[in-house]
Amino acid sequence: KGRVISTNESVRKIFGYDDDEILGIKVFALIPDINSINDINKFFRKEKTDDSFVRSKNITNITGKNKNGQIFPVELSMSEIVTDEDNRLVMVVRDVSEINDSREKAYELSRVIEQTADAIMVTDSTGIISYVNPAFEQVTGYTYEDVIGNKPSMLRSGKHNADFYSRLWETINRGDAFRDVFINRKSNGEIYYEEKTITPLKDENGNVVRFVSTGKDVTERIRSEEHLYHLANHDVLTDLPNRSLLAERVKQAISRARWHDRLVALLFLDLDRFKVINDTLGHEAGDELIVQVSRRLLECVREGDTVSRLGGDEFSILLVDVYKSSDVDPIAEKILNKLAEPFHINGRELYVSASIGISCFPNDGNNSQILLRNADVAMYRAKDDGRNKFEYFSNEMTTRAFKRLNMETGLRHALENNEYALYYQPQVDVVSEKTVGLEALLRWNSPEHGMVSPIDFIPILEETGLIIPVGQWLIRTACEFMNEINSSGINVPSISINLSARQIVDDKIVGVIEKSISDAGLSPDRVTIEITESLLMENNQQSASLLNKLKDMGINIALDDFGTGYSSLSYLTRFPINTVKIDRSFIFDVPGNGQNSSLISAIISMAHDLDMKVVAEGVENKDQLEYLGYRQCDVYQGFYYSKPVKGEELRKLLCKEQQLSCV
Repeated sequence: KGRVISTNESVRKIFGYDDDEILGIKVFALIPDINSINDINKFFRKEKTDDSFVRSKNITNITGKNKNGQIFPVELSMSEIVTDEDNRLVMVVRDVSEINDSREKAYELSRVIEQTADAIMVTDSTGIISYVNPAFEQVTGYTYEDVIGNKPSMLRSGKHNADFYSRLWETINRGDAFRDVFINRKSNGEIYYEEKTITPLKDENGNVVRFVSTGKDVTERIRSEEHLYHLANHDVLTDLPNRSLLAERVKQAISRARWHDRLVALLFLDLDRFKVINDTLGHEAGDELIVQVSRRLLECVREGDTVSRLGGDEFSILLVDVYKSSDVDPIAEKILNKLAEPFHINGRELYVSASIGISCFPNDGNNSQILLRNADVAMYRAKDDGRNKFEYFSNEMTTRAFKRLNMETGLRHALENNEYALYYQPQVDVVSEKTVGLEALLRWNSPEHGMVSPIDFIPILEETGLIIPVGQWLIRTACEFMNEINSSGINVPSISINLSARQIVDDKIVGVIEKSISDAGLSPDRVTIEITESLLMENNQQSASLLNKLKDMGINIALDDFGTGYSSLSYLTRFPINTVKIDRSFIFDVPGNGQNSSLISAIISMAHDLDMKVVAEGVENKDQLEYLGYRQCDVYQGFYYSKPVKGEELRKLLCKEQQLSCV
């Protein structure tokens, strides 16, 4: 009749009944897929025995129903024993919910492995490949058939040494995961970078039986990082190592020299008369000269040595594995002779020489900073002795150091002794040729040194921090002067003030500017703050914060020396800039230089599209001005109109321009 007459505890637990509840229930209520005895007969197969029939069947893919009415998957084994005395049905029920869940999870896992973007490879304990997923095939170019039965060494590029693979096997054989970036080779021979993790799989006894490798192609990221590292450690103009990379290589060279009992030589090279060439022919010619010099220097050194550019016309040459200091002489002489050959730039034949200072580890210093400083001292001794020669550092060479210290001492008292002065250069409307602004420029008239070039003393102000109080004086004085000339009836719409790197990171600078403008009774929109492109690059976050605060005050922002930095165009949209100042190096040879002319035209057009004004620096002749007018440049400044002059001289110049009677 299909009623339950006996159960065990497992069955009661599966269906949720107590012992007294389940007895008498029809089996069809517990197994809904079986509705009658006829259904049971359909499942069975008959087997004849001596004195009875035993019918049995294992059934899968059917469902059970518990006391609460919930349906769940079961496997069923039924046996019907038919004898003359009795007829019984024995049913063994198994809840396969968890098994089905596991199967589903395994299926999902296999789909994940097949569809994941990471390259997956499985090997046995000896490294023989037994599985790779489609992503592996896509990344490497090898097919499943190509790699099964082979070893992962088929991917090796030869870029890793034996120690790398020794460390790998040592790690995974002890049961730990190994993580690193592998430089591998695809089936077509192309090198790629793979960020890979190799994980050992262990059996129940703790023995490693398989290795699973998961990897991600990070070639683009690595190449981007290498590019950024290269930019951070190389000079933009010459592509030579810069000061930071030089310092690292000096450190490595000193470590090797200690081990092998050798010397390290550091040469500090400064071109003679470079400033004259730069000022006469312009920055573009100067840059080309620097590039050609760098190429010649590379021809003079050995493989393993380093030629670096420290900035401007200063180079340093690191010579490694030097046996004795006199071994440097032939290299220094070769450099001087090579530089003595004529340079050909823009159709001109130019001659330059160099002064070289030499310091050696260990006698002259034990790190890059000291060696470079002492080589610098020796270089100035070479200049003092007539230039175009080299000198080794000695402890007696302290004149230069004392001179700089003396200049620093003078600068510390210059402010209180009223030795600073502001000079002003007019900024002139290209169309009307009327002055529309002034740029305030700092000058130092030292009682001891005379009128000192800003190139010489401003870096010292920066290094010592004196630029902060001097800069405050400059801002305050410029604003007061602006108020004075406007109060006297002279109309000048704007005054421009330059900020240095040290001032940008000064947390008081905004307050200083705001108070100076307020005390002078100026409207903030009549003040322009100029910041160079290089400073934006070096102090990106501080610059953005400062410039946004100034813009909120109503102050105008000008980007100075535009075009001389890296990724110049990005700064036009990332910072609140009102005015772009085209660097004088682009103006020098226009309209004759077609490339520079095209660049100037593009800069003006782009700036105007962004609703910015354009100021051209270094305008020295009528042809340049006419070209700028043709290209619709807004404003220019330069010697063609006026060099930087003192306040009184400027006052007379403006009175004449505006046809006023000067008192």
